[in-house]
Amino acid sequence: KKLVFSYKGQEHGFKFDHVLGDAADQQLVFDQLGKPQVEKAFDGYNSTIFAYGQTGSGKTFTMLNVRGLPQDIGLIPRISEALFGQLAETSRSKSTSRFLVQCSFLE
Repeated sequence: KKLVFSYKGQEHGFKFDHVLGDAADQQLVFDQLGKPQVEKAFDGYNSTIFAYGQTGSGKTFTMLNVRGLPQDIGLIPRISEALFGQLAETSRSKSTSRFLVQCSFLE
């Protein structure tokens, strides 16, 4: 997926993995971005989600929101719930499994 802008006669291209509109709710954001990252983590890959944008554009709300209605909860709490839920399920079915979870974020 590529978006091309023309500025002062020159074309500037930008590639995106996902672009979600302002009507996208938190569940859609998790389904499109968070859930695949959790699945890849269980396949042995490191996962990163990078939120970048203008001040006031909703990065903190999308990533972290823990206040308000349950449907407004952000990606980090949703990913944490999915990750630790999958860890618990895997631990029950494979008692010899061991896991190391490391997480960091910067705002």
